[in-house]
Amino acid sequence: MKNRLLHFPSPGLAVAIALVAAVTVRPSFAGIGDDVDSAFQRSEQYGNIEITNKHSADIQKEAEKGFRNAQKRGKEVEGWKGRIKSDGNGNFYVDKAPASGREKTKKFSTKRYLADDERIYVFISSSLPMKTLTNYADSLDKLRDPHSAMILRGCVETCSKIKPTVQFMKAIINPAEDVKRLAEFQIDPFLFRHYKISQVPAIVFARGVSTVNPELSEGLDSNIQKTTESYVVYGDVSLDYAIEKINAKAGNQRLNAIVKQLRKGYYGRQ
Repeated sequence: MKNRLLHFPSPGLAVAIALVAAVTVRPSFAGIGDDVDSAFQRSEQYGNIEITNKHSADIQKEAEKGFRNAQKRGKEVEGWKGRIKSDGNGNFYVDKAPASGREKTKKFSTKRYLADDERIYVFISSSLPMKTLTNYADSLDKLRDPHSAMILRGCVETCSKIKPTVQFMKAIINPAEDVKRLAEFQIDPFLFRHYKISQVPAIVFARGVSTVNPELSEGLDSNIQKTTESYVVYGDVSLDYAIEKINAKAGNQRLNAIVKQLRKGYYGRQ
């Protein structure tokens, strides 16, 4: 993989996000956190081992099993996102019933800006300023391309407490009843490692992405079918600015269309 670095200074001061919460997680979720932490640790551990011995097949299976477990818990987080509501005063509560068809659900656009083998990853952490995070979510909401996502290395605080991760995502995409952004989140330490992300925020454009198993991480080396070409911009910059700088090197017409779309206003949008 060729990873071309375009570096821009970040503001230097990371703001920790503190949310006052009043959420009670059901008892059935009480024990999953340790499993998730263990899954991430095992999958990264086995992913780093040189597979050159008779146990290579077992090692590979363990890495894939760890990632599947982590992704399963990520889906549970997604399920809880729809049930956690805000009272408008910084407090959150759990809706007794799962989200139903009462609300119109936003969907990804049928217009695809990125090719099937192209990705835009926005690498983030919960330590970034909330304004930075919501700006990126707004940008992804304007694109609504299924090949773009915000990437976390792991759970917020620890996976032994699912609530902080849910609240973190909720505060970005649905902080109030009248604010709903469509932006995908992924928890994937393999992507951080594969693209050698050393700090956040970092914006990566990758092309040539092709995996053996679409259910596994696109950053898991053993799951990658061919070498990808990637470009990265570090620093607290807007997504359109980063893509424009990347495209000065990449020369991709689809990225031109993305920049144009990101710089459109929201007025008149359905």
